[in-house]
Amino acid sequence: MSCEAIRGAIVNISLLRGIPILRSQNLLGRMKLMYMASKQKIISLNKGIARHGRRPKHKEKIKLYILQGLAGVGAQKALALLHHFGSVEKIMNAGVKELKQVSGIGLKTARLIRALLS
Repeated sequence: MSCEAIRGAIVNISLLRGIPILRSQNLLGRMKLMYMASKQKIISLNKGIARHGRRPKHKEKIKLYILQGLAGVGAQKALALLHHFGSVEKIMNAGVKELKQVSGIGLKTARLIRALLS
């Protein structure tokens, strides 16, 4: 793995998570980090955050893929949500109270899902 790849990953973490971990030893290093950060910021503003891997082709797997794109929702929670509500649309329209009724979804996750969908 190259130094540039590591720097890029650190810049990405700093931008996405707001963690101030960028350090450099000299002016040239600071300039490179600022350039990398601005480049990544422009890409994320234009395209959003990329989800890597194969995209599913079948309807049910696409639904799970969509739900797993929500923070705090993995494969098991996505399945539980779909089983409980029956459709992605109903999940999108559900309130915190309804989301909490799903097995594995607590108050924190329900609020997070609701906040992301609002």
